[in-house]
Amino acid sequence: MRTLVVLTLVSLAIAAAGCSGDGDGDGEETLEYKMAVINAGGFVEPNDPIVAQFATLLNSLEGKCTEDREGISGMSITTQRLLSENSVNLSLLEVLTHMNNALPADAVEFGDCPGVFAAFVAITNSP
Repeated sequence: MRTLVVLTLVSLAIAAAGCSGDGDGDGEETLEYKMAVINAGGFVEPNDPIVAQFATLLNSLEGKCTEDREGISGMSITTQRLLSENSVNLSLLEVLTHMNNALPADAVEFGDCPGVFAAFVAITNSP
């Protein structure tokens, strides 16, 4: 179990460092749009309400974590992938929602968001 947590933390850190997109783009170039496409598994209209849901969640978590939107996105994608590999089927939107709900609204720059994501994977994957 300890090995899984360590590997998860490493994966989350790598994903956070390697994710791109500034969220300031136009339409299809925004980070929230890219996450909506991943979530849907294909094309999504740029004005689809799910794009706005991702924007709201990313903005909320950005205020709670020291990581930026790109880092949060990367951790979310990695978390969803790790869960999926263990037959835990949560959408990317569900993962991001769970993470946002796990941190209280007053958790300004909580500082250990990778730890929260890793703990979520470890707990969710526990038999």
